[in-house]
Amino acid sequence: MRSRLFLYLLLAPIFTLQAQEADVRGRVVDRDGRGLAEARVEALPEGRAVSTDENGEFVLEDVEPPVTLAISHFGHRQELVDLPALPAEPLVVTLEPGPIVREQMMVYA
Repeated sequence: MRSRLFLYLLLAPIFTLQAQEADVRGRVVDRDGRGLAEARVEALPEGRAVSTDENGEFVLEDVEPPVTLAISHFGHRQELVDLPALPAEPLVVTLEPGPIVREQMMVYA
């Protein structure tokens, strides 16, 4: 009996930690609801990132809450999404158009 209790107490934290991690699924769209391909979805502060597919869909695997998602796409404003807990349903994140800023551009004629 004591050996089973000891084994349970030893293994319980391992199973608890595994249960906290899960995949975050979602879709990144523009203001008209069209999927944005090649948008960057980054988990902060960890820094792991994925790109959206041609429909704007993504899967970020093994995410542990709390986490902030930094979502960006060229020509759009970056969106930060705070997730204190992992969502049960896929996220839908709308990015608004933004200025295109570059440090330096050289044009040769």
